[in-house]
Amino acid sequence: MKGYAARDENGRLNFFLGVPHRFTNPNGDDYWVGHGRMKQPNEFLPELSWDDDPIAVEISIKRI
Repeated sequence: MKGYAARDENGRLNFFLGVPHRFTNPNGDDYWVGHGRMKQPNEFLPELSWDDDPIAVEISIKRI
C-alpha cells in the first residue's frame, strides 16, 4: 500500500493514503490531516519529525 508518512507535533506517526496537510485546532494542537489516516508505531521512522514534510512510503502486509 503506497501513501505518505507524517509525524504530528506530539510525536505520533501516521500513514495517509493521500498527501496530508498541517492543521491547528482551536486548542492550539498541531497535527496532520488527510485521507485514510492510520496510526503507526512511533518507533518507526525515527528521523521523521513534525518539521519535515510528509514522505512517500509503502507499507507491505504479508501472511506469515
